[in-house]
Order: sequence, then structure tokens, then C-alpha cells
Amino acid sequence: MATCGACTLEIEDPGKYCSRCGAPMPRAGEVPQTGTAHLQGIFRDEPEPSPVRAPLPVATLVAPRPVPAQVPSTPAPLVLHPGRLVVLVALLLVVGGAAWLLLRQPAAPVAAGTPAAGSPAGSVTANANQTPAALPSGAKICQPGVARGGSASCDFAVNVAKEVWALEGDLPASFEVTAFSPVTKKDYDLACVNAAWIECRGGSAAIIYVLAEA
Repeated sequence: MATCGACTLEIEDPGKYCSRCGAPMPRAGEVPQTGTAHLQGIFRDEPEPSPVRAPLPVATLVAPRPVPAQVPSTPAPLVLHPGRLVVLVALLLVVGGAAWLLLRQPAAPVAAGTPAAGSPAGSVTANANQTPAALPSGAKICQPGVARGGSASCDFAVNVAKEVWALEGDLPASFEVTAFSPVTKKDYDLACVNAAWIECRGGSAAIIYVLAEA
């Protein structure tokens, strides 16, 4: 039986170290050590040095840059060159004078009873000395003194009127004329009746009204 020199525990089968405190057991014929002298080889009284840490960098404060104040821009004054001013005044005078002359001009006189081409039937005259006469309903004016109806075109109606006006002397109550059609490129015979409006019929259901010249 051996006695532990550290904790005085009696161990029947001593090993190399004490089963209670872990101290080394004395060998046979060796005096057991008491106290903590035998622990100097195991534990160190000196503390382990702590790792040296690098100093933290010191933040450098940078002063903000001053922002320049925005000065409102002043528009440059409008300066007219004397030469340009003279040109501008002259241009205004010319435009104003032209407008004044246009306003003072009297409107062109419109002959009584002369409607525009293609207007509805109404009272027309071949010239200013003739008495207006009423056109039949449905007739369309092609030009002063000429109207059309049915399938007739204005170009054909004008050619018929030229043939009627080319006749000399007093026209009989009924007569015939031949006229060329620019649309079909053909000549057509038309039977005409003398009245306030001379009515000529022929071709493909064409009707032409002609006002006799004074």
C-alpha cells in the first residue's frame, strides 16, 4: 500500500499517478513528497503572455468642402442695333400699308343671276342685258348660260352651247345640232327646242340647257 504525498490518499495498488489528485506516486523506497512542490513541473505559476494586438487605426476626419452658392443669372438686356431697328420699322410700315390698301379696295361686282359652276338650278343670264330665266329642276350650272342634266358632262354641254350660239338668224321652234363629246370622243346629234332655255336632248340620255345670246 502506498500513500499519496499530495492528498495523503492510501492506495493499495499504486500506479504511476494518484487516482484522486493526479500527483505522481513515489517509487518503492522513495519518500513521498508533500505539499505542492511536486506540482511545479505540471502547473506554471507564471501566466501566459497575452497576444499583442495592433493598435486600431485612428479615423481621420476630413472637413467637407464648401459648396459655392449659386448666383442667379441675369438675362442680358435686349439691345437692338440702330440699323436693324430701322429695317424693322420699315417692314412694319410696308406690311401695314399693304393691309390698308387691301381693305380700301371695293369688292368686285358680281353679275346678277350668275351662280358658280355646278350650283343648283336657278335664274341665270348669258350676259348682263338678258332677262333671267328659271332652269328646270335638277339642272346643274356649268358656266353662265350653260347647264346640264341627265348623263351629260359640263365639257359636252359647253360644246353643245357653242354649236347653238354658232347658228345665225332667228332660231326656229325646233332644230338639231351636232356636238363632240370629250368624254366618249364621239359626235352626237341632239334635238333642240327653242324656249327661255334652249333644251337639247341626245346621246346617252344627255340633256343640255343653253341660254340664247342677246
